[in-house]
Amino acid sequence: MSKRIAIIGLALVLVLPSAFADFRFEIGVNSPVLAGIASLSDMEAVGVDLGEELSGILPILNLGLLLQSDLGPLKLGIGIKAHSFLVATLAYPAAQASLELGPLIAEASAGGYFYGFLALGGVQGVTSYPLYLGDLSLWLGLGKNKAFRIGAGAVGAFGPDLDISTTPFIAYAGLKVVLD
Repeated sequence: MSKRIAIIGLALVLVLPSAFADFRFEIGVNSPVLAGIASLSDMEAVGVDLGEELSGILPILNLGLLLQSDLGPLKLGIGIKAHSFLVATLAYPAAQASLELGPLIAEASAGGYFYGFLALGGVQGVTSYPLYLGDLSLWLGLGKNKAFRIGAGAVGAFGPDLDISTTPFIAYAGLKVVLD
């Protein structure tokens, strides 16, 4: 009997916050500005400037649909994020935390392992791969609802052991519109 009550209590703890959650939709464009491998042992050689190698801006469309709980200045959400290059799109499940301090918004998200992809020529599918993506960014929210945002961030890739001693990353500058 106590096992059944514990399971019902756990289910309520997991389901109850979603009753007070809202959907968040975001669409934006990011452009890589720096890439490299961050090493905890050698912090002087952090990255290689991509701006010289790319003759212009490489726009990467990003989309997000999250179920988000509003806890005052802190917002927590889970959902799906997608990044679309010129000929291919990659989507994955993600969890996100956002901290709003006036017009400044700091965001952190993590996701991966399951990936959906769609490429030119009808190549599509869903696969699992033990790679996780972490994203840290800082945005300046403009407008009454801070829906239009301009900012910068970095995406890092982590293997299944989550070893951060050497982390490949891409830093980006971006624009996005957030509807929540």
